[in-house]
Amino acid sequence: KEKQAMALFDIHMTYQLDSDVPVAYPNWTEYGGFMEEPAPLHVKNDMNSIALYVASNPISYRDDYVSELMEYINVDSVGKCLNNKTISGISRGTEGQGESRYPDLTSLIRNYKFYLAFENSCSRDYVTEKVFMALNAGAVPVYCGAENIHEFMPDDDAVIHIDRFNSPKELADYLLYLDQNDDEYMKHLAWKSSGYNNRFKNLVDASSIHSLHRMFVKLAHGCGHECNCGGRLR
Repeated sequence: KEKQAMALFDIHMTYQLDSDVPVAYPNWTEYGGFMEEPAPLHVKNDMNSIALYVASNPISYRDDYVSELMEYINVDSVGKCLNNKTISGISRGTEGQGESRYPDLTSLIRNYKFYLAFENSCSRDYVTEKVFMALNAGAVPVYCGAENIHEFMPDDDAVIHIDRFNSPKELADYLLYLDQNDDEYMKHLAWKSSGYNNRFKNLVDASSIHSLHRMFVKLAHGCGHECNCGGRLR
């Protein structure tokens, strides 16, 4: 049914990378070059919690998971969901998209070793600002969402997907292991020094050209889906 519905449209413009005009989140303007040096480990180690969670839209699958995770590790939750820490402007549910729209949240994320980047929906290619804010801030995103998240990463080790673990307890054990082993933890941030891969560069390059501009190019070209003039990435 989805294919039949999509066949009614001449140009596909969605968050999916195989759209004629993909509308993805990362761009060089809002997130800079992503290469800002992470906060020193002694700063992260001084925090009472190793992970940060920010969500104000209650969704049971992610809140239930995080709630159980909290039984094993200290997590600061500053949004409306599972709130256990109040920070002015963030706990009211006003978190925004990208560094330029919410510099205070980016600065906060920077202090933590891990950021729980749990999407509103677990759909292929649906990767939002939650992940890119963590990458930019130098925290390791612990991710729940798109199963192909690695297509959006600057390096394969840059993200920890919860699907690798059989339970929140197993994930917690791994995060605690990393917390106690600096060298192993820093492997997840090694790309900050070595640089991002070409796949990530191509993604951000394409997304940095406004989607409407790419749509105009596609319309002017008058081509079909086989042409990637609109920035199709798959």
